[in-house]
Amino acid sequence: MKPRKINIPLLISITGILAAIAFLFAGYRFSLLLLSLVALYLTCLLIRPYLPKNRIRNEEWLPVVDATGKVYGKVALSMRDALEGKHLHPVIRIVLLHKGMLFLKARTFSAEEPPLLDYPFERHLRFKETLEEGVLETLLQNGGSPDLPSRFIFKYVCESNNANRLIYLFACNLPEDRS
Repeated sequence: MKPRKINIPLLISITGILAAIAFLFAGYRFSLLLLSLVALYLTCLLIRPYLPKNRIRNEEWLPVVDATGKVYGKVALSMRDALEGKHLHPVIRIVLLHKGMLFLKARTFSAEEPPLLDYPFERHLRFKETLEEGVLETLLQNGGSPDLPSRFIFKYVCESNNANRLIYLFACNLPEDRS
């Protein structure tokens, strides 16, 4: 929902007219009360788009799962780093295979450590997203084809000091080039 544009000069002039009418018919105190209420209303209109409720509405969510994969809660994606290690989140990892070869890429986890070889595709599963949708989205985000066949291999829990993840490992066989 986009915030509405408010015509402030028009509202101020209408408020002034209403205050003048209130002063003429009801007196000084009532006109001050009316001006205060209108000012409060205008303030509410101006700050409404910045309230947390609107930020939460646009937030992405990660499911919180148990070791079997059953979802029992959700955590805002923006809070994931603050809550690392406290909840188990599902992660999709995809292994690429071609003619019996395994494709790996170098990953650096910190500046002090040398790069390690790892699977090229990894992504957190979003709340209310199925595994099939997550695999398809992971492939599409990384330039893969939507009709690339993938198969589920197994799942395992990966626990470390800063992250607890339930890993769903998939394998994709790349087709042979026919050039």
